[in-house]
Amino acid sequence: MDMRSQQVHVYSDAAPVPSINSFYEEGDLPLRLFVLVDTSDSVTSDFLAELKATDQFAARLLRPRIDHISWSGFAAHMQTYPETSQPSLRPANLGRSGIGQTALYDAVYETVTRETGGPDERLSRKVLFVLSDGEDNWSRRSLNDAIDAARAAGFTIYCVTAHNPRSEPEGDMSLRQLATATGGRAYILSSYDHIGGVLDQVEKELRSQYLLTFSPPSATCGLHSVMVVPFDHAVEIRSKNAYYVGGC
Repeated sequence: MDMRSQQVHVYSDAAPVPSINSFYEEGDLPLRLFVLVDTSDSVTSDFLAELKATDQFAARLLRPRIDHISWSGFAAHMQTYPETSQPSLRPANLGRSGIGQTALYDAVYETVTRETGGPDERLSRKVLFVLSDGEDNWSRRSLNDAIDAARAAGFTIYCVTAHNPRSEPEGDMSLRQLATATGGRAYILSSYDHIGGVLDQVEKELRSQYLLTFSPPSATCGLHSVMVVPFDHAVEIRSKNAYYVGGC
C-alpha cells in the first residue's frame, strides 16, 4: 500500500505536529544489516539453527554491492567481523566466543555506538537483527542504556528467539522492549524451524519503509516521544516511538 503524508497524524510529546516537512518511501536506500548472534551456553542447543537462520536471512534480504552486512557473536564479550557486501560470506569461525556468561545489553550498545565507517553512512538504513534468548547476566550497561543508544544512532532492532511456548522467560520482555522502542519487532518462536515466516515479514517491512521528517515543536535537548497514527484505523503502522534533539 502506498502511503502519503496526508494519511497520518504525527504527535510529538503528545502534542500534534503542525506540519510534516517531508514524507517519502525509502525502501530502495542501501541497507546496513548488523547480525548479533548469542553464542553463550544458554543457547548452545540452538546454535546451529541460529547460524542457519542468519544465512537464510542475509541471502534473501541483501542485494549484492548495494547492501552491507556485519556479523558479531557474543557471550561475555563480542566477536565482531568487518562489514561486507557479500551476504553469503558468513565468517567461518563465527562461533562460541565465551561460556557461561551473557552480556546482551553490552553487545547491543557496542554494536550501535561503534564507529563502523561503513558505506553511505548518512544515506542508508541501519538494522540490528538479534538472535538471542534475551537473558543477560554480565552486562555493565543496562537495557535502557542499549535502547537509548540504538535510538540515538538511528537503529531499528528485530529480535528472534525460540523456546517452549508454554513458558515465558524473562528474556522475552527484554527482546520486546529492544524491538518496540526502536520501531522493530520481537518474534517468539516455538522452534527456529519456523524462521521462514519471520524472514518473510521482516523482508516485507524493510522493503516498505517511509521516512518522515518534521520540525520538533520543542527545541529542548534530549529524548522526545513521537507517535504516528493513520487516519484509517484499518492500516497498521509501526514506527519509532522516540527521537533525540541535540546541539542545543
